[in-house]
Amino acid sequence: VVTALTAHAAADDASGPDRTGDDDGEPAGGRLVGRLVHRLLARFPPGPSTDEAVVLATVAALVTDEERAHVSDLDTAIARAVALHRRFAARPDVQALFAGGTAAFEVPVSLGQDGRVLRGTIDCLIRRPDGALVVVELKTGPARPEHQRQLQAYLGAIQALGPGIRATGCLLR
Repeated sequence: VVTALTAHAAADDASGPDRTGDDDGEPAGGRLVGRLVHRLLARFPPGPSTDEAVVLATVAALVTDEERAHVSDLDTAIARAVALHRRFAARPDVQALFAGGTAAFEVPVSLGQDGRVLRGTIDCLIRRPDGALVVVELKTGPARPEHQRQLQAYLGAIQALGPGIRATGCLLR
């Protein structure tokens, strides 16, 4: 049996299109906005050197053909993603989190538990210079209690890799 690491992880990590225009209270394109923020942070990490003109010139190319076909107001979704990226990238706490580390985005994880294989995708995994890992969950929509549970599940999956793994978690909104 294969299931998502958390029930909400499957919804957050779904790559399917935003067909209804309602992502549990988010405006149309909400899931795409989240995916674009991840993609933008991967290409333009937090820090003072983020060039807004380059971000704007790049973001449209990050949208897949399937996403284009299924998000009714693509321009609004792109504008929201750029604004959220700008907000995350400018925050001193986020800059400090990424500083000196190596970030990997959309990291798949699996964990065997009670005869099942639990799978999920970590938004960002940062390896600090000292070897410690930081599991980062980025949330662009409304805060939900399951976000913290999802972070804890991913952190548990990373820590289960071995006794010498030093890992912490961070939920960014």
